[in-house]
Amino acid sequence: MKLLLAAANEGNANAQNALGDIFVNGDFLDRDIFQAVKWYRLAAEQGHLEAQYSLAQLLAHDPDVLDEEAAHDCFQQAAEQGHSEAQYYLAMMNLNGQGVPQNLEAAASQLRKIAENGHANAQYSLGQMHEYAKGMPEDIDEALYWYRLSANQGHVQGQRKMGLMTLRGIGTPQDFQEAANYFFLAADQGNPDSLYHLGLMFYDGTGVSQDFKLAAHYYLLAAEQDHPGAQYNLAQMLRQGEGGPQLYNEARKWYELAAQQGLAQAQFNLGMLSYTGMGEPKDLASAFKWWAVAASQGDPLAEKNFTLLASDAPPDERVKGLDQAAEWVEKFGGKVAFNTFVQRIS
Repeated sequence: MKLLLAAANEGNANAQNALGDIFVNGDFLDRDIFQAVKWYRLAAEQGHLEAQYSLAQLLAHDPDVLDEEAAHDCFQQAAEQGHSEAQYYLAMMNLNGQGVPQNLEAAASQLRKIAENGHANAQYSLGQMHEYAKGMPEDIDEALYWYRLSANQGHVQGQRKMGLMTLRGIGTPQDFQEAANYFFLAADQGNPDSLYHLGLMFYDGTGVSQDFKLAAHYYLLAAEQDHPGAQYNLAQMLRQGEGGPQLYNEARKWYELAAQQGLAQAQFNLGMLSYTGMGEPKDLASAFKWWAVAASQGDPLAEKNFTLLASDAPPDERVKGLDQAAEWVEKFGGKVAFNTFVQRIS
C-alpha cells in the first residue's frame, strides 16, 4: 500500500486508478467513496480509460457523490476512447435526459453504433425505441429484430420481450411453443414476469402440456419475487385445490401480499375469505375493509358487497373496517371514490 500510495502521489495514473478501486471495494482499507472519487478523478484527468468509466459510474449512481452532469462528461470521455459500456451509458443518459437535455436522436445513433457491434443492452434498448416510437416512427419489425439479437445473446429482458411478442403474435406469427422456449430461457435467469407467464401457460396448456403442479411451481417462483399477478393466481389455485389440496391459510397469505400491492381482485377475494370464514374465523370488519379498498379501485363486485354488508354489519365492525380501509385507500389513490362510498352508507 505504501508503494502504491507513493506512486499515486507522484502522478502515476495506474496507481491512482488502483487506489480508486481499493476505496470503492473496501479492499485493505475501509470503503470511502469520497477518496475513490478523488483518486479516480486524478487518473481520469490524465486520460485513464477505466478511471473515467469508474468515476462516471460513481457520479451517476452513488447518492453520496451524485452529479449527473459530471457523470455524462466522464462517460463521454471514456466513450471517445472506445469504451463500449461508457458508450452505452452515454446513450442512455441522452435518452433519459440525465445530466443533459434529452436528445433522442443522439441516443438512437449511439445505441445503433454499439448494437451493431453486438452490445446486448444496446440492442434491447434500441428495440424499445423502435417499439415505443421514441425519437423515431414506430417500427415493430425493427423492434423485433433487435429484441431477437439481444435475446440470442442471453439478455434476460430481450428473452422476456421475445416471449411476449411471439405469445401475442406482435410483429411475428403467433407461436406458443416458441414463446414458451423464450420464457424458459428468461425464467432460468430468474425473471419473475417470465416465470409468471410460464405459470399461465402451464395452467391453460398453451404451448406446453397442461400441468397444474408446474403452473403452481412457476407461480410460486414469481410470487416469491413479489409479482402480484403470480401471487394472486397462486392464491386462487391454493383456494380451489388445483394441483394439490385446498389450503385456505396459504391462499390468504398470497392474497394479502397481492392486495398490499394494489391488486383489486386479491383485495376482493380477501374480503370473501374474511366474510365466509375460510381459513380463519369470520371477520366482518376485515371483509368490510378489503371490499372498501377494492371498490375504491373500481371493482364492481366489491362495491356491491361493500354496500350490502354496510346495511347488515354491526356498527362497531363497520367503523373498524372503514378506519382500516382508509389507510390502504390513501396508499392506492382511491380516496375520492372511497369518500363517496362512505357518504352513501352514512
